[in-house]
Amino acid sequence: MNEVGWQIREMQRTDLFAVVALEQACGLSSWGIAGYEHELTNSAAILLTASLQQQFAGYFSGRVMADEFELFSIAVLPEFRRQGIGLKLLKSGLNELHQRGIYRCFLEVRAANISAQILYRQCGFVPMGRRRNYYYDPVDDAVMMALDAIPDGLS
Repeated sequence: MNEVGWQIREMQRTDLFAVVALEQACGLSSWGIAGYEHELTNSAAILLTASLQQQFAGYFSGRVMADEFELFSIAVLPEFRRQGIGLKLLKSGLNELHQRGIYRCFLEVRAANISAQILYRQCGFVPMGRRRNYYYDPVDDAVMMALDAIPDGLS
């Protein structure tokens, strides 16, 4: 995808330091460099990055499990937020799933992260449950969301 200078592409080894640094800055769990290096060789993984004029802006990560996909994370650097890049990453990932014949996606998101929940709802995700005190530092519930029919050609 290349829209007004944005590029979304498969994650590469050269992206890993930026991905891990973004996770740390956002307080996200991380696989670390070694974990991502392993994921890059995993055919079930879908790992995407977003950049603007070759400057790293964010990433998407998850893994196909049987006939469904678990979305692990979407994160965007603060200076690139509110520009639609999270939505572009999500739609690009969902399009990749559809091409692979995967039509169900699920995720967990912090209950306090209302903006992420709105993003997911924009693509058709619906809440399906809650896990109490799932997250720590700070403690928060997880809202479980699912998309049961990934449409073709999200743009």
